[in-house]
Amino acid sequence: MISESLYRALDESTFFVSKYEVQVKTYFLQKSKYGLRVQVSRFVDKRGSLSREKDTVEIKLLIGGGGVVIDKTFKSITLEKPTRKKVEACITDFLENASEYCKQSKN
Repeated sequence: MISESLYRALDESTFFVSKYEVQVKTYFLQKSKYGLRVQVSRFVDKRGSLSREKDTVEIKLLIGGGGVVIDKTFKSITLEKPTRKKVEACITDFLENASEYCKQSKN
């Protein structure tokens, strides 16, 4: 369901900041049928030794994004040491249950 290019982009999007390497990228996936978007951001902080590397993926279900002001985040999750399987399961859940998460946030 999730495109191969998303995973390649999450793996290859690196830039350098001073003496340490920090990797930060954000992607907007297809809108759900409720007009919401799933945003995937990856953060890799490689300060210090490689054993201390911090790798997280943040996934949000939200209105807006992609140049539009983000009005509201309905659900957000941060995965530490993310695997492809976990990322895909979370994105699929957000898309399939978008209407439920919206209802929960309004209550």
